[in-house]
Amino acid sequence: MAIGRAWNSRWFCLSVTNVSAGGTTNVVDRIDDELLAWIKAQTDADVCLSPPGSRGDQDTVNVYLLRIERDPSPRDGRKKPPLQLVLHYLVTTSGPNLAQAHRLLWDLIVSAAARSETDGWEVDFRPLPDSTWAAFAVVPQPSLMLRIPVRHEWEQPKQPRVSQPPELEASPSTPLSGKVLGPGG
Repeated sequence: MAIGRAWNSRWFCLSVTNVSAGGTTNVVDRIDDELLAWIKAQTDADVCLSPPGSRGDQDTVNVYLLRIERDPSPRDGRKKPPLQLVLHYLVTTSGPNLAQAHRLLWDLIVSAAARSETDGWEVDFRPLPDSTWAAFAVVPQPSLMLRIPVRHEWEQPKQPRVSQPPELEASPSTPLSGKVLGPGG
């Protein structure tokens, strides 16, 4: 995978070319790579792993991991349950032509909705609170929240195999005698 990196005081942008699946064991890295490849397949715009903001001079898609929530899994009693999380990615678009940025966001919404049928992605259209936009120091804007479930299986300890039948030893039984006392005497 070839990734070109560009730094600025406010963002980290990636130009992704020839992204291929696999090669990484970190699930967040894998999801980031998958999101970047998915977006690059939709557009020629720059894709930034950054909070929302405008670069002004060119079309940009900002992808920001806003929140991680635990998605508890049921215990089966025999082994440690997997770690199940939901990654919440905020996706915004910007550029010199707002109409083009809105069309790009619409294309991403339609594509994400289609992926929800096959990959388990959820599209959340609830607006972010004004306080979140204020924390980003940007005006509220149209956005897309992708909820992506991830799962991490724990490595289970190896149990030794039983290599021979168990040995049973008989012991003599001894009768007991006496008085059985319960609570209170």
